[in-house]
Amino acid sequence: MKTIMDFDEYLKQNSLARISLGQSGAAVHRLRDGKIAKHVKRAQLSDEILWEKYRRESLFYSRFPAEEYSFVPQVYTNLLREDELLLVLREYRPLRQEELLESSVLGKVLDALVQIHALPVPDFATGQTPRAVHYSAESLAACREGW
Repeated sequence: MKTIMDFDEYLKQNSLARISLGQSGAAVHRLRDGKIAKHVKRAQLSDEILWEKYRRESLFYSRFPAEEYSFVPQVYTNLLREDELLLVLREYRPLRQEELLESSVLGKVLDALVQIHALPVPDFATGQTPRAVHYSAESLAACREGW
């Protein structure tokens, strides 16, 4: 695989369209051959917590590849540098809200969540002190209602 030295230049040559600005500052592009690219520049993020989330996403894909785990998206390029990240992934169609009402689809979603939570804790996630999360009865009721 060819090394991509300049992420901006790679996107300029390969992007068909910019899909959106990611919720947290990632630039998302549609590429040829059913691929998308997620490009994150550390300096353009509002805080370091966001960078750490993107960094962990990259490390997750490195540790748990789609070739071994069917619930992980296909990753073609995963380049993590000190100040920048480029992920090239297979483009998947987002689920529509009404599809979640279908028991077969909901079952697949829940199965994927079970598999993710059954994974061993990766090295990059250790050292964090787990803490219990408590929700008020009102908050839980609102969540159930929304679901």
